[in-house]
Amino acid sequence: MSTSDSESQRSELPEVSSGRQGRIVASRGHRGRSIAAVVLVVLLLAVISVTTGLFDVDDEAARAETRRRVESALELQGVKLKPVRSHQLATETPSGFEATLVRLADEHLENGRVVTALLEQLTGLGPLVVNLAQTSVSGDGIEPIVSRPDVLGLILLGTGIDDESLASLRGRAQLRTLSLERTAVSDQGLSHLSRLTGLRQLYLTGTRITGEGLDRLADLTRLESVKLGDTEVGDAGLVSLARLPRLKFLSLDRTRVTDAGVPVLAEIRSLEFLDLHSTWVTDEGIKRLRDALPNCRVEH
Repeated sequence: MSTSDSESQRSELPEVSSGRQGRIVASRGHRGRSIAAVVLVVLLLAVISVTTGLFDVDDEAARAETRRRVESALELQGVKLKPVRSHQLATETPSGFEATLVRLADEHLENGRVVTALLEQLTGLGPLVVNLAQTSVSGDGIEPIVSRPDVLGLILLGTGIDDESLASLRGRAQLRTLSLERTAVSDQGLSHLSRLTGLRQLYLTGTRITGEGLDRLADLTRLESVKLGDTEVGDAGLVSLARLPRLKFLSLDRTRVTDAGVPVLAEIRSLEFLDLHSTWVTDEGIKRLRDALPNCRVEH
């Protein structure tokens, strides 16, 4: 290779190196701008998150203040309020929902119905369980209550509610808890409950139902807790209960259940608590149940 050729190549090398450095600098500049853009986006998201959080805090504080005022106004009218979980509404009831238990008395009723103005004041308290036990609430008096989507539970123990009254409950799928204990409800009335598909807890202690009426509960597949104490339910009715896949708590105290019903009860594998006090089931039958259902507390 001639000297002139070598010098020519050496003279070209700086130009190549300079071009490469330019591209590297340009690439670094591009990456720098990309990183800056990413950082900017992250900062913007952080600002939005903090701002949203502040709004959430403000909203939560406003809701809490509104609730406090509503509770104060209701308490001045003699309405008793209590935070409650559904498992506190009955011994051994499975886990459930959180709600505000609203205890009403006859002074809050007019002609068998809850005073409209009072019902309106309940808005904003969240999910409600309305307790009207031992009041003079009438049959059509429960309709304005259960028509509210925020009412998830209704306690009518010891009221004048009868079969005809339960027509107001048709299709109220939001109901989770229903107590009809010590009322005149019979098998006929249970037909009105067949569409309460959201029901978890049903208490029928001291009603006029029999085993035949339990067939009407077949579609209530979410039932977890059922009280049937002090009724005419016998062995034949247990077959309907065995079809409830989530049944955990079952009270059959003071019923007509005998040892003949033990094989059916033994098939309810979901049971965690079974009350057979004052029934015709013998000690031998209880032993068979405890052997068959080791995870169930059987009381006798």
